[in-house]
Amino acid sequence: SWSPDGATIAFSSDRSGNADIWTVPAGGGTPTQITIASASDWCPSWSPDGATIVFFSDRIGNNDIWTIPTGGGTCTRITTNPADDAHPSWSPDGTTIAFASDRSGNYDIWVTKP
Repeated sequence: SWSPDGATIAFSSDRSGNADIWTVPAGGGTPTQITIASASDWCPSWSPDGATIVFFSDRIGNNDIWTIPTGGGTCTRITTNPADDAHPSWSPDGTTIAFASDRSGNYDIWVTKP
């Protein structure tokens, strides 16, 4: 996922049996690990202001939507449904996050506030 200014790329990498979120300068360089968990963190997406990354993770036993500041720090759980919530993406104005979920029995697109 490209940062809004195009200078940085966020990606998931499974280097230790669990996938974490990393960033790397778009022109190349040393990657920086953003999440560190004994779970898998996937599908990073930058907020329009470049301050936050949204992703999905199984860190509590099922896939939920989470956010983290782009420089790392404390993750915030956004969804708490026992369904499979995945593949988040910010709205262009940064006021909502769209994601796929099977909470209705089929995979549909859902929207929530960050």
